[in-house]
Amino acid sequence: MVLTDDNFETIVAAVATGRTVYQNILKAVEFLIGVNFAQLFLMIFAVSIGWGAPLIAEQLLLINVLADGIPGFYLSREPGEPLTMKRPPISRNSSIFTDGLGYRVALRATTFIVLTLGIYSIGRFGLTSGSALVGTTMLFVVLAIGSMIDIYPIKSRGRLTLTSIKGNQALNIGVVLAGVLVLAVALIPGLQHLFELVALSPIQWLIVAVAVFIPSAF
Repeated sequence: MVLTDDNFETIVAAVATGRTVYQNILKAVEFLIGVNFAQLFLMIFAVSIGWGAPLIAEQLLLINVLADGIPGFYLSREPGEPLTMKRPPISRNSSIFTDGLGYRVALRATTFIVLTLGIYSIGRFGLTSGSALVGTTMLFVVLAIGSMIDIYPIKSRGRLTLTSIKGNQALNIGVVLAGVLVLAVALIPGLQHLFELVALSPIQWLIVAVAVFIPSAF
């Protein structure tokens, strides 16, 4: 360790900063891996039961770049947790999936798999007579927006609350920006056609509006 000044409190500040960085890495892993595993198993399961691919490559890329990439980047700006310096040191041999991270990733992935399969089947078979495009559009919006909303319980390690939303203004800007871009693709006719989406009816939008908050409830 190299001290840049003669104040030993610098060591405390350095340790606190290091722990904050490590916590933010874990939050980014939980945020990105959970939803990406969900996308993988969603595609495998849908194809295996004969539904075909519910999302095309361009839609998946858009979700990964906008819904996951932009908010995920701003997790690096997350401030340290209140009890950061009260925790014991982490062993150098400790896996990043200890301390409940593996369980949380599995729970998040399972929630998104069940939710997206359910939304796709409702849009394709429940609300229409086999319209794959309606199912895909509903799935696209729920997966993208739902993932962005779920970043708040992840970063606060708790429920979605007003306090968890207020804690990181840079993240809020990133979520709003990504959300506007996703909704623009789902609402603007030219972008709908480009990404093979269709206009949704009011009842379909209502179902989507409720479904995007389901992942953050677990």
